[in-house]
Amino acid sequence: MKSEEVIRRWECMDGERVKSLVEKWVREAEKVVEPEEKDLVNVAKLYLVMKDLLKEKNAQALTMAYDDNPLPVPCFAYTNLRDEGMPAACEADIIRFYQW
Repeated sequence: MKSEEVIRRWECMDGERVKSLVEKWVREAEKVVEPEEKDLVNVAKLYLVMKDLLKEKNAQALTMAYDDNPLPVPCFAYTNLRDEGMPAACEADIIRFYQW
């Protein structure tokens, strides 16, 4: 899928879904050390876009490249997906692994 579509979906993500997810993450966290609420909101939007795309495409794994676009670094979204049993990793990590 083109990055532009992912960005469009991220920008239009439903605020109530995002708010509910951020509240869940904060409630379940042992302690919140660094991220500001806006950081959690941005990554929650990305996580929800990823979840929607996985379901829509009937996909069994996920990776994406990111650079200077407005999307947040996806590490926390990947971690949550992996916790749910969904293989998810940064494309750069996969490339580095195979260059070993």
